[in-house]
Amino acid sequence: MASSNTAAALEQHALRPQATTPQRLRRGLLRFCRTKPLGAFGAVIVIMLVAMAFFPGIFTSQDPNPSPPPLAERYEGPSASHWFGTDNFGRDVYTRLVYGARTSITIGFGVVIISSILAAFLGVVSGYFGGWADMLIQRLVDIGIALPGLIFIILVVTTLQNLPITLR
Repeated sequence: MASSNTAAALEQHALRPQATTPQRLRRGLLRFCRTKPLGAFGAVIVIMLVAMAFFPGIFTSQDPNPSPPPLAERYEGPSASHWFGTDNFGRDVYTRLVYGARTSITIGFGVVIISSILAAFLGVVSGYFGGWADMLIQRLVDIGIALPGLIFIILVVTTLQNLPITLR
């Protein structure tokens, strides 16, 4: 009797239509929004910033660098035509911010990708060779972590200034 009930339940489960990929994605997204509302809010902000960076024309209709700068509109405060006001050359600050987001996001993602590749390479080399190579790589990473970011940037800039090659 128990095996027939189990067989019937398995047969009903097998005959039930399976959810399609979009349905599963929608359910997963709704579950994520329900269980982690702050994470969903953060994801919306990041998606909006990425959309602003890659499609700036949708979010603003003005030119970030007008050919003759509108000097008559210098230092205007926020208004309907200039949401964040204007700078000392009369350029719209919001428009420049939207167009500048592409550079910032490109640099951010580039740094993450390069550092991930470098970290994976160092980890593989350290794990493969072991011994003194592992110890040397660990100590170099410890030194890098111990240096505060600002001091490291100052070190890099002063080193690059002494090179005969310019980076411009």
